[in-house]
This record gives sequence, C-alpha cells and structure tokens, in this order.
Amino acid sequence: MLEYCNYCESFVELTEGKCCSCGQQLASHSNDTHKYYLPEPCEVPTEEVEQLWERARRFMGVGNLNAAGRLCNKILGICPGHNSAKTLYNEIQSRSQRAREFYDSIQDGLNRQPLGQLSTLLSEAVEIYPDHPDGHLVQTQLLSATTEYKDVIQEGIKAIVSVQADFAKLPADFINDGAGTPSR
Repeated sequence: MLEYCNYCESFVELTEGKCCSCGQQLASHSNDTHKYYLPEPCEVPTEEVEQLWERARRFMGVGNLNAAGRLCNKILGICPGHNSAKTLYNEIQSRSQRAREFYDSIQDGLNRQPLGQLSTLLSEAVEIYPDHPDGHLVQTQLLSATTEYKDVIQEGIKAIVSVQADFAKLPADFINDGAGTPSR
C-alpha cells in the first residue's frame, strides 16, 4: 500500500503500520479528501532522546541556538510528542524571527542612521540569538561602515592638524588682523 508519510515527506510503502523509508510507526488520520499518516508520539522518551534533550539544553544554555534547534528537530523526529523539545524549538524560532527583524533594521539603516544606534541594535540582536545565520553578514557590513567612518574621521583630523601647522607658520601681524591680511 503506497501512502504519504509526513515524517520523511515522501510517498512510501507501508509494512505492518511502519514507514519502510524511515521506520516510523504510523497512525492513520483522514479528512474529506486526503489520507495522512502521521508519526505517533512516543509514550516514554528513550535514553537516546533524553541524552539528546540534555545536549539541546546545554547548547541553549551557552547560546548555541543553531545546535539546540537541530537537536530539537532530531528529538521531534524520534519522539514527536516531546513537549519540552517542541517548546524549546518554538522559542528558538521566535528568537530567530526577532533577531532577523533587528538585522533587517540594521541593514536598512546602514547609510541613514548613526552608527551608535546601529551598534545598539546589533547588541540586542546578538543578545536574542547569538549565532543567528544572518548575523555574520550584517556584523561584517556594520564593521565595514564603522571602519570607513573611522578612516574619514582620521583624514579629517590630519587635515585639521595640517591647517593648524600651516596657520602657526604665519607671521604674527598677519594672524592678528583677523581678516587674513597683515595689519600695517
């Protein structure tokens, strides 16, 4: 019998109520037009699931949300009813969306907002999701803009120092007139 397995996202042959592609025990659910086979939630998490869950929690604790999310996906593939993994995964997705909004604001403001404001937005984004996939690109863009700004400021300082040095070489009576012509 050929049916659709949501777990491995393909049409598969079912043998003894299990998907022959992924081995997941399947339960039948139907609506008016389609018949779906969904994995049954596991009653009691296995030792493997518990170990994965502990690793996911540790990764989350140190701010490695990408690794924590991958482990939650793996847990939910083995045990779809693992509520803690679902909750953590949803939290990671929520943080990802919030961080993405900050990164989008930074990119939109790169040529229009003060660098200090953008730096504050970056700090917030990193606080929300330290290893966000969009983070490296936006951080690099902001660093580039900051470096460019620093270079322009340094050139301006050199120009001011040069003008002051040239000004210091002028005769005293030329400077004291104030109009740029010697007072005689």
